[in-house]
Amino acid sequence: MTVTGYKINNGAGFITILMGGVVRMPGLSNNANYLNIDVKDDEILGIF
Repeated sequence: MTVTGYKINNGAGFITILMGGVVRMPGLSNNANYLNIDVKDDEILGIF
């Protein structure tokens, strides 16, 4: 395993070790949804 970084959480009193491409916010994707939205012929596409 390769350590790619760390985050010190002073308020919580612990250190988070970051490894590889792990996302720290569970439930969120790596790509924002606004990248999928487009307007074509006055119609909004890509929302839900």
